[in-house]
Amino acid sequence: MPESVILSQEQATSALGRYRLSLINGVPERIYG
Repeated sequence: MPESVILSQEQATSALGRYRLSLINGVPERIYG
């Protein structure tokens, strides 16, 4: 697999994690990347 694909998957995972944390904290947060 190309590194770009792996990096994009990691970015998507971290973005989802930040989004879930923002939901738990009840704080609206913009997701970048």
